[in-house]
Amino acid sequence: MLIKDTEVWANNLFEHANFSDKCRTKHLVKISHLMAVIREVQLLRNQTIKPQLKALIAFLETMKLKLMMLSCVG
Repeated sequence: MLIKDTEVWANNLFEHANFSDKCRTKHLVKISHLMAVIREVQLLRNQTIKPQLKALIAFLETMKLKLMMLSCVG
C-alpha cells in the first residue's frame, strides 16, 4: 500500500514527538517523509528516478549523522 501524501503521514505520526527541541522533531518528520518516499520509489522500480534516489539516500545519511550528533549534544 502506498501512502498518498508521505509528508502529511510523517507529520501526523511524529509531530508530537518530544525531543525537547522543535528542530529535532522537524528533522524527524522530514527524514520519515523522505524514507517513505524512498520506499515508494523502490516499490515502483522507476528507473528514471535513480539519480534523484541516490541523492536522496545520501541526504538521508547526512541527516542521520547530524541527528545522532544532536542527540549526543542535547
